[in-house]
Formats: sequence, C-alpha cells, structure tokens
Amino acid sequence: MPAVIFAPIILGIIAFLLPRKWRRGRELLAVGGTLIALYFAVRLFGLDETTVTHEWFRFGGVAVGFDLRLYPFSRFIVAAASAFAVLIALYSWKPLSGHPRTSEYYAYLLITLGATNGAVLSNNFLLMLAFWEALLLVTYLFITLGRGGDYRTATKSLILGGVADFLMILGIGILWMLTGTLTMTDPRLPVATIGMAGAAFVLMMIGAAAKAGSMPFHTWIPDAAIDAPPPFMAFLPGALEKLLGVYLLGRIGLDFFRLDRTMSIVMMTLGAVTIILPVLAAVAQTNTKKLLSFCGISQVGYMVLGIGTNLALGVAGAIWHMLNCSMYMSTLFLTAGSVEAQTGTTDLKALGGLRRQMPITALCALVAAAAISGIPPLNAYFSKEFIYHGAKETGLLVFMIIALVGSIFTLMALLKMTLATYTGERKPELSAVKEAPWTMTVPMLVIAGGCVLFGVYNRLPIELFIQPLISAPGSRLVATVLAAHAWQVTPVTIIALACIGLAVLAFFLGKARTRQAATAVDYVSSAPILRTLYGWSEKRYFDIYEQGVRFLTWFARIVFLSLDRGVNWVIEGMARLGAAIGEQLRKAHTGLLAMYVSWLVFGLAILMLLVGGGVFR
Repeated sequence: MPAVIFAPIILGIIAFLLPRKWRRGRELLAVGGTLIALYFAVRLFGLDETTVTHEWFRFGGVAVGFDLRLYPFSRFIVAAASAFAVLIALYSWKPLSGHPRTSEYYAYLLITLGATNGAVLSNNFLLMLAFWEALLLVTYLFITLGRGGDYRTATKSLILGGVADFLMILGIGILWMLTGTLTMTDPRLPVATIGMAGAAFVLMMIGAAAKAGSMPFHTWIPDAAIDAPPPFMAFLPGALEKLLGVYLLGRIGLDFFRLDRTMSIVMMTLGAVTIILPVLAAVAQTNTKKLLSFCGISQVGYMVLGIGTNLALGVAGAIWHMLNCSMYMSTLFLTAGSVEAQTGTTDLKALGGLRRQMPITALCALVAAAAISGIPPLNAYFSKEFIYHGAKETGLLVFMIIALVGSIFTLMALLKMTLATYTGERKPELSAVKEAPWTMTVPMLVIAGGCVLFGVYNRLPIELFIQPLISAPGSRLVATVLAAHAWQVTPVTIIALACIGLAVLAFFLGKARTRQAATAVDYVSSAPILRTLYGWSEKRYFDIYEQGVRFLTWFARIVFLSLDRGVNWVIEGMARLGAAIGEQLRKAHTGLLAMYVSWLVFGLAILMLLVGGGVFR
C-alpha cells in the first residue's frame, strides 16, 4: 500500500527535475510510473481486507500516524485510478508534445495519482486530509498549464475547493468532538440527524460532493474545460475526482454515519438539484468541452441521489455509476481533445462531417454518448436503473421523476454534440483533417470498450466490486443479489426506455425545424421562463464564486467609503478646525501690552465667578 502511494509521487518529483531536452524521457517516465502504480494496484486487488498502521505520536489522546486500510471499496478505486492514469499518460504524448511546461504536467499527473491513492487508502482523517489538500493544490497547478497560464480559473478552483474543504474539515472536527476518534473504522459513529451529528454529516457531505463536482461548488469546471489542457479534463474532473469524491460520499453515508429520514432527504435533494440544473445548462452550450463539463456535473447528481436513498439498490447504483461515469466522461473528453487537436476548435457550429476522417474517434464518442444517456446494453443503463429503483423504493417518486427527466435532457445534449461534430456536411476548412495518432485513439478505444464490457457483461463489476461492498460484514444495508436485478424488466425500466425515445423524438423534431444538429434543441433555451434563467446564467448570477467576488467588491467599497474615507474626513475636519482656531489665535497676538492685560483681567473675572458660584466645591 505505501508503494502504490509513494512510487508515483517520487517519480513525479523526478519528472519535474528532468532537463527540458529530455522530453521523451519524461513521457516514458510518466507512462512507466503509472504502469508501476497499476502493477501494485493489481497486486493489492487480489488481497483480502488488510491494514498498515504506524503510530507517530498522540495529540490530546488521538493517535496520529500512517494508518492505511485496504478493503473492496478502496482496492477497486486504486485499481481504476491507476488504469486511468496509464491511459491518460499515453494519450498526453501528442497534445502536450510542444508544451513549454511538459515536465510540470507529467509531474502533476503522477503526484495526483499518488495523492488519490493515499486519500482512498487512508484510515485516519488527518492522513486523508493531507492527501486531499495536496490534490487541491495540484488541481490549481494543472489549470495554470493551459492557455498561457490562466491563473484566474486556477484561483477560482482553489478558492471554491478550499471553502468546501474547510467545511469538510469543520465537519470532521465536530465528528471528532462527538466520538473522540479520528480513525475511520472506529465503531463509535453517530446517527446523522438534527443536531451536531447532522451538522457534521452535512458539512462533510458538502466537502465530498464538491470534490466530485456537485453544485454549488462546480462552477470552476466549465471554465477549466476551456482554459486547462485537454487531457486534464479527462483525467482529474472526468475520472479521478469523480472516483475520489463519490468514494468519500459513499463512506460518509455507509460507514461514518447512520442516516435518518431527514438527512436522507437532504442528500437526495442535493442530488436532484445537481442532476437537473447543470444538464439544462448543457443543452444550451455550443462548445463541446463546456457541454461535456455540465453533463459530467449532472451525472454526479445521480450518485448523490443514489447514496441518499440509503437503500441497497440505490447505493449500489451510485457506486457503480461512479465507475461508469469516470469511464464515459473520460472517453468523451478524450474524443473532444482529439477533435480539438486535429481541427483546432471545439465549436459545434464550426464542426461537422468528421465521421469519415476520424472514424475511431467518432465511434468512441458515439459509444460514450450512448452510455451516459443510459441506452442499453451499455454500462450506465444498469447503474441508472438501480438508482431509479432505489429512488422509487423510498416512496418519494419526485426524485425518480427528476432523475428520468435529467436523462432526457442528457441524451438531447449528447445527440446535439455527436451529430453536430461527426455528421452533416463537412466544412471546407476541415477537408485535410485526419484521424488522431494511435497514442490518442488507443486510450479512447480501451475506455469505450470498458463501457460496453461493463454493460453487456455487468456481472464483472457487480461480483468483483459492488456486491462485496454491499454485502461486507458489518454493512448496515440489507444484502441483496444485485446481479439478479440487472436484467429485470419492470415498469420503471419501461418508463426509462420511453424517456430515451422521447428524447430522440424531441431532438429530431427540433433538427427538422432548424436543419442543423448544433441548433436542434435551441428551443429549450428560448422557452419563456428558461430564456430568462439562461440569461442570468450567462451573466453568472448563479456562480457563487462570481457573486462572492461581487459581494466582496461591494462590501469593500462600503467599508472604504464609511470607515476609511469617514475616518479621514473626521481627522481632516479636526485638523482644519485646529488650523482655523490656531489662525484666529495667531491673529489675536498683536504684541500690544494693553491687549494682554485685558485678557488677564477677563480671565481673573471668570475664575472669581466660578469660585464664587461653588463650581469647585
């Protein structure tokens, strides 16, 4: 376990220190380093639950040390993260070939993998936070590599992530106060209900959901999609942060707290809001990467909703969807990066007809788009089915309905993207476009193949990963044979398939009217109420970071006018008054003896009156 954490971190530091002229050496080191991590991850995958504990010291009765735990949930995340890292390292060869800061990119990639493995394997909150905050810093550094170093978007990610992490740290502090322990597997964990335990649950949930890309801390992701290097979106927000954020969300709901009905509804509500609002924003986008970033944020809502159901099917679907989402979102961002590398643009209105020139990219994009839309027999169809059924079993059908509506808009958005990019008439300026090199197409094919494999042969993830987690000793969920539910046809299944048909019909009706895939669903954003909401969104009224900056600017202006300028006005007024009095006194000093004697007599008279009046008695 220490090797799978520190081997990539050490190799990342070495990659950072390599001379610039050794470009190929950095690339080989990155691929080799991720392969080493994958080797250790595969070794760990064959082990039963085990721990590694090295206590360093005690502070206030709390053990602080290097405390790791391997069990079905963590070992699968480590294996998935390492596999993604290998493919992204290979994919990055072409897009990053001429980048002036290549050594930094590969160093950050390796360090990110090591920190992710460390956070997942940690069995102590303090150790987990050390790796968790390292990822926050690396995310900032990653974003600065794009578009000549866009520090504004990087700073936005740092501040939003920092605020969410602060809330999580506060929640962990409350949990420590309630239980007296920072060990994650300690049995003294509270019921999450109204009160301090509920506050700890909500604060920790916000921190984990924000890492996964949930609202309202998501607004840096669409900006990073434009500003950061293309492989970054496929690697960190598209894959690792989904895995890591939902991993911690799952542990919060499964291990750290026992949810009551109130907190379950709170979590499901956050999931429902995160499903519907970002996907509505995705439908209106004309830039491929922004469209995908909003779709990815929406998918996090399904995971939060599933965990919030607090039922075996819902939680299993959420954890399965976490893996599925990492796969198809990574594939979609990789295909978008390939299109950008070959054409120089991701503007849907400037693309078209690329299926003949980039057939492998088009195939991978089509598979991933179908997967995210929940089309059978691909992987997300089954994980979404589990989530739908979990929401239905809670008795709160509104959450299932919102999830189904979210799938309709997701398919509409992905139809818009894939058809506008790969079908229709080819633009004359794209006539010389060729397929991406093998270093880019192989990772896309491997991950897209996983979307097919984990759908058609869904027993593989169920039996290797999800079933052991749900049925683990000590699990508070009611054990169920998940594989038996995968191919069941129920009324919910029929409704979900009908929603797919409705989305296809709505898209092609719009396309028949506009005759262009890129504008086929513009009627959604031009609807009476939605048009106003989209206008507010374009002005960033719903962006908590931008509104926070505006509030602080306004507040600083008030403070400047009231305190700074007000204090200056008082001080300057007193100075002017003192100067005026001094000027009058100066004029009164005429140098005449008679005038000074008159002042003396006048003063003595006043003193006698005061003494006679008993003022000093």
